[in-house]
Amino acid sequence: MFATQSNIVGNPADGLTAVLICTRKPFKPFIVQPRRDFTLTAQFDPTNPTVFNKNKFEFGSDGRVGVGFGPWMLAVGIFGELTPAKYAEARAKMHGFTSDVGRKLGVTGDVLMVGTASEAAALEILSADRTTGGKTNIWRGTAQMMLYPYL
Repeated sequence: MFATQSNIVGNPADGLTAVLICTRKPFKPFIVQPRRDFTLTAQFDPTNPTVFNKNKFEFGSDGRVGVGFGPWMLAVGIFGELTPAKYAEARAKMHGFTSDVGRKLGVTGDVLMVGTASEAAALEILSADRTTGGKTNIWRGTAQMMLYPYL
């Protein structure tokens, strides 16, 4: 049974402002699941018209695989204004990612990539000792900020 999981926080119409990334897990750009082994078929029989008339030997293969993109679970996009609540939601989503059989993937965001417009908010979330209300900042040091000016 396939689980439906989202790696989006906020409304995509508001624009991407930050991406929480896990850099500690192996990055596999594609996942390939063999369904049926490939078999090689060769046509080299002299009675075959292509072999007989053109002196050409043809080779082909037949098999089945399932292919999908792999790294979706290594990043969570934050759309709209970057706030501590959205950062917390992104971390919770990432920690909650499971495999198709319900096993936790063990993914933890350790890099927060932000654009220049969100740099101050990211620094406040990741570096400040206290929040705006004077409380202890529980998100301090939970990820490193990476400034990406094209975001």
